[in-house]
Amino acid sequence: MRILHVDTGPEMRGGQYQVLLLLKCLRERGHESILLAREKSALWNAASISGFAVEPAEVKELWRRSKDVMLVHAHDARAHTIAAMASRRKFVVSRRVAFPIGRSVASHWKYQRAARYLAVSEFVATELMAAGVRQEKIDVVYDGVELPA
Repeated sequence: MRILHVDTGPEMRGGQYQVLLLLKCLRERGHESILLAREKSALWNAASISGFAVEPAEVKELWRRSKDVMLVHAHDARAHTIAAMASRRKFVVSRRVAFPIGRSVASHWKYQRAARYLAVSEFVATELMAAGVRQEKIDVVYDGVELPA
C-alpha cells in the first residue's frame, strides 16, 4: 500500500518521533510511505536520511500527491487542515493532544471530513466525541516506542 503522511511540526518532538517510527515499521511490512513535512525541519532531515521520499507540506503538494496513494495520514492539526482542504483520497488523522477542540463552523467542517481518527488515549477519544465526531470513526491507538536491539 502507498501511504501519504503529512506532518507540519517544525521540531523533532514526540509526534514527529512517532511518525518516523511508523514510517520505518510500515516499510518493514512492505508498504511505501511518502512524507509531506515542513521544509528542512528535523523530521524532514531524519526521514530523508532514513531513505524516505519527502516533499513540502503544502496544499498544492498534497493535492498533487494524493491522487497516487491509497491513503492520506495527517499527523497534526495543520496537517489535518491541509488534508481536509486538498486530499483526493480518504484520510485518517492521528490526534495526540488532549486540548479541547474548537467549536467554530470551520472546525466542525474539518472534523467531519476525516474517514477515521486514531486517538492516543481514551481521554482524547472522548474529546473527539465531545466535538461531534461519531464514535464509530474513532479508534484508540496508543503510541509506541522503539526498543533497543
